[in-house]
Amino acid sequence: MSKEAGLACWIIPTEGGNLLVPDNLVAEVVVLEDSDTQQHISWRNRSVPIYQNEINDKITTRVVVLRAVMGYQGLPFIAVAVDGIPHALQVTPDALSEVETPEAQCKVAASYTRVGSLDCVIPDLPKIENLLRERVAA
Repeated sequence: MSKEAGLACWIIPTEGGNLLVPDNLVAEVVVLEDSDTQQHISWRNRSVPIYQNEINDKITTRVVVLRAVMGYQGLPFIAVAVDGIPHALQVTPDALSEVETPEAQCKVAASYTRVGSLDCVIPDLPKIENLLRERVAA
């Protein structure tokens, strides 16, 4: 019996859906403190902007800090607001299946997939980084 190689990933539950990101992009899961705002966190002596899929009155209690992929000056990390508890898992090809685009689409989805029985969003990280870069520059 051969073992299929898997990809280490994280499932990050957000209000817009469960984001599926590779493990090598996840820097840390951070519990927010009173001094943090809903716009940014102070993390390792850096100000890291927070992306929230939906703007509402819900207070975020934790974020996942991700390594940025676009290489923008002054934006080496971004944070994504979490709605639940993120968790790591090995994703094998046989665990993935295609899903139709849902009616309620995530604004930053590159594509949609299912991992086991869990519907997930593969995020368009460059789009998220562009949104945050525009907000930081404003």
